[in-house]
Amino acid sequence: MNYTDVNTTTLHFDQLNLIDKLSILAPYKLYNPSNFINSQINYEIISFVLLISIALSCVVMGAYTTISKPVNALDPNEDMQAKWDGTDNDNCNYYKSTNSDLEMLNIESIGWKHALSLPLIGSVVLYGLYYGLTHFDKDSLMVGLNWYILGMSLFPNYLTYHYLLTVFTRRIQNCFNLQPIFHRYRLTLSKDVDNFPLGVVEPIDKTKFKKVLRHLRKVGVKVIKPNLIKTENQLINCFFDLKFLLILPVSIFVSYGFYRFNPILNSQYPLNQTNWMISDILGINFAVFGINHTRISSFRVAFILLVGLFFYDIYFVFGTKVMVTVATGLDIPIKILIPRSPAIYASNVFVDLYEVLTDSRHWDTPMSILGLGDIVIPGAFVALCLRYDLFKHHEANGKSFHHLQSYPKPYFVVSIISYFIGLLLTVSVLYVYQVGQPALLYIVPCLILGVSLLSLIRGEFGQIFNYSEDIEEPTKEESGDQDSDQDPEDEDSEYSIGDDSEWERLVEEKMEIDEDFEETDLDEIDLLIADQSNPVHVPITYEFESEDDDDTFIIVSDESSDSEEEESSDEDDASVSQSDEE
Repeated sequence: MNYTDVNTTTLHFDQLNLIDKLSILAPYKLYNPSNFINSQINYEIISFVLLISIALSCVVMGAYTTISKPVNALDPNEDMQAKWDGTDNDNCNYYKSTNSDLEMLNIESIGWKHALSLPLIGSVVLYGLYYGLTHFDKDSLMVGLNWYILGMSLFPNYLTYHYLLTVFTRRIQNCFNLQPIFHRYRLTLSKDVDNFPLGVVEPIDKTKFKKVLRHLRKVGVKVIKPNLIKTENQLINCFFDLKFLLILPVSIFVSYGFYRFNPILNSQYPLNQTNWMISDILGINFAVFGINHTRISSFRVAFILLVGLFFYDIYFVFGTKVMVTVATGLDIPIKILIPRSPAIYASNVFVDLYEVLTDSRHWDTPMSILGLGDIVIPGAFVALCLRYDLFKHHEANGKSFHHLQSYPKPYFVVSIISYFIGLLLTVSVLYVYQVGQPALLYIVPCLILGVSLLSLIRGEFGQIFNYSEDIEEPTKEESGDQDSDQDPEDEDSEYSIGDDSEWERLVEEKMEIDEDFEETDLDEIDLLIADQSNPVHVPITYEFESEDDDDTFIIVSDESSDSEEEESSDEDDASVSQSDEE
């Protein structure tokens, strides 16, 4: 299918979809010479301002999606004050809950090896796309890439809208002192070791069915109740809220929009190119998703990555035509598009907008383009600066982490300003020379110089250079099987005498489940005996038989020693009373 062969000459503007009408009409309204703004400001500046604004918004949003509890902050649940929120513990890299988490401690972060290889991987991908465009059927390549983008779009859509909804509900709950709008739930998959009958078992309302339960016991009917599930019988636990009931339909709807307004995927779409508004929505979501998943572990890695991509961008823009060919030849959301002034406005004559729009030849307008790579890579560095500010804040006060807490962000602010200056230099040179510019040529030096200069002024250059978010990997000895090598005395030392919180919790939970349960010492002992995973710990005293004999031990428990002391004290009391009688 050749998507460029769609005939639009017979199509009237009034027959278009509302979104298509908006995308065509927007540049004509925005750059209308009769507008006061356009009479004062060059139309090129307007398009550049819009492009920079979108890029900055993506970077800021993407940076905040990476924020979670730093390693030096206290548990949020230890300080459940006004700023506390149920989402404070979410997405923390310093909480591990699965076997795969323990096997790959730093799987999500980019190390220096990845930083060195990314420019090479990017070069291979870029050359591969260029080779495909120049040596194979372009239409087939475009179809495959667009279907791939469509399939992957659900993930960035979901992450972006989940973040926005979470921030919104968090602020609303705090502002109006509300209970959680979205409650959290736990779904446990476990083995049935009690051989319950197939079906559903749920807690019984004892107040509502009190008389019924009493009657059923009399007639011999057994009411099955939920029981405690031991940890070893739990296969997996899933914790979730109900935000997905709102987010998932919206994410699917946006992905469907990409299909609906895409001539490559939808043969019924009347226009020659994908609707630029839909493409930008998807591009923004991909940019936020990319920043969130490009976790740079340290500033050293960040500097290596930025310098490598600095030369990568220069080579592929100035040294070859590869990047320009791929960027302009692929109609997929890997870039942000902003319409420029329509060519018909260049004549500076009165234009009847209605007559212009009736001619489909005027529907296409030139575009200003910013690749997502010029947003994601600097955005990942800005996100690192924001997380470092949070780390420094907790290093200074040692408080619990809360998303709603405010803290100074000097490195984040400087990195945002540096990124803005880099973008401003890019569009300025582009405006002067009217030649496509490698944005990283200007952005990378601004970012590195801005953050380095601030750290030197604050006397923290050594600290940021040594800062790392990676979790220290255990040695081979530490990561091996230690059960057989562990000293029994070390095992005993792990038990704290008098710490009965675990079995007390089990007794209390059993009391809540069994309405007929009455707390007695015998019941507690029976429960302890039944639960082999929580044995009763009796402190043991080891004594030598004599000072010269270090091989023979007399093992005395505290209980036996206490009883012996009681017997001896009784004997002493008896002898004292006997002497009194004499």
